[in-house]
Amino acid sequence: MNQKTMLRSHEMTTTELTTTSNAGPLADSADSDGTTSATTAASPSVREPKPRLLLIIPTLDACGAEKQLALLATSDALRRQFDLHICVLTRTGPYEETLRQAHLPIHFIWKKYKIDLGAFCRLRRLIRALRPAIVHTWIFAANAYGRLAAWLEKTPVIVGGERCVDPWKAGYELVIDRFLAKRSKAILANSSGVVDFYVQQKIPAELFHVIPNGIENTPFVFSEQDAVQKNAVHEMITTTATDAIHAVDRTDFFGKTNGVKPLHTEEKKPRSDTDKSGADKRRGMAKVALCDSLGIPATSRLVLLVARLWPQKRIRDAIWAADLLKVVRDDVHLLLIGDGPEKESLEMFRYECRIEDRVHFLGNRRDVPKLLAMGDLLWLPSAFEGLPNAILEAMAAGLPVVATDIPGNRDLVRHGQTGFLVPTGEVAPLSMKVNKTVARGLAKFTLNLLESPSLATTLGQNARRIVETEYTVARMVESHILLYQKLLLEAVCKPNVEFH
Repeated sequence: MNQKTMLRSHEMTTTELTTTSNAGPLADSADSDGTTSATTAASPSVREPKPRLLLIIPTLDACGAEKQLALLATSDALRRQFDLHICVLTRTGPYEETLRQAHLPIHFIWKKYKIDLGAFCRLRRLIRALRPAIVHTWIFAANAYGRLAAWLEKTPVIVGGERCVDPWKAGYELVIDRFLAKRSKAILANSSGVVDFYVQQKIPAELFHVIPNGIENTPFVFSEQDAVQKNAVHEMITTTATDAIHAVDRTDFFGKTNGVKPLHTEEKKPRSDTDKSGADKRRGMAKVALCDSLGIPATSRLVLLVARLWPQKRIRDAIWAADLLKVVRDDVHLLLIGDGPEKESLEMFRYECRIEDRVHFLGNRRDVPKLLAMGDLLWLPSAFEGLPNAILEAMAAGLPVVATDIPGNRDLVRHGQTGFLVPTGEVAPLSMKVNKTVARGLAKFTLNLLESPSLATTLGQNARRIVETEYTVARMVESHILLYQKLLLEAVCKPNVEFH
């Protein structure tokens, strides 16, 4: 049997794990090996088999990697080229619904423990049954379990996925990464900063391919429903701070300017009703409704922070920055969008800072684009990142961004053009101690943006243009397809490659 014929055997399944339910197009079935599969009804027509692609990810939580996988997997372009299956190692999450709506087969392994031999055996049996031509794993747990299982099952093309700079990894975890890198045809990263980190960990640079995240950049359009029960539109405050604010020496209060000169403030310029479109009015009315629900004035300035509430995101620094801003402005409110294991301790920290009236926990939200469209700017004080979706979404919404000057963030935020980058100081990335350097930077640049609306508008417009040209979903999907096809071709043509 020649190599092309042998590769074809990987593209077809010998044991079908999925079944059809009479209840509808999708069904959950428990397989004999303990996995479960969400499936679609089989097509009655006979089609030329496509290469089978298996994407493996730990969870379907509302996080960055999961969102990118969902955007990739639900694209028509990818599904035209590959017979796509999704494998979830540990647990489901909000993105299961997205994948189900696209009628994609989803297989759950239900891994329970950090080292779970039963789950590993179930994963091997799944790969043996599906016989994919390509296995692409996403982030550490999937990289470890998925690549090893695929290698043992002699999958022709194994692709790892590193989505973040990971200083938290222990020595043995980096040993696992290096061992499995040697068994991979490629490793996908979403930013050059991620590549630099792993090259420093002695993983060969030639294995890496950078494909930036994609974002759906259609601007959110407010409907009449978004503005119900409101009769008036409240103007956004564009005035400078009050006389009491001007009495504060900002250089002393916010610390050194780090080489960035304070920006000049602008006088308020009244906007006539003729300058407003119907969408502007609906936006204003929707903002009034949001502010009413939070119990804050409709003229409040809204700073958004979209993140999982855990140590990497440094939410304490943002709460401290909000406290600094409270000293000089009485209209700034921080909206924390997301949930996570640190929520209770962060709520306690907010209480200790006596800033419950300015920091609001909104939890996980399905209307993030709408909230961004009502905001003034985005903060992201993370200690480390890959290529943060939160920044991309804010840029797509036309918001300026103030973020820490770290790999990933600096790939997106162009200092002084689309937002501002804040020095990180000397505090350890996962320390519980407030990083006052970051807090001062967030407050200082936010004050500049709020007092210079024309600057904020310019930075937001620049950000939107960059997203529209460089970070589209179509571009991200096309890059994946081309790489998959290239790796498959190399696997067919390379001599001395073993296939089933």
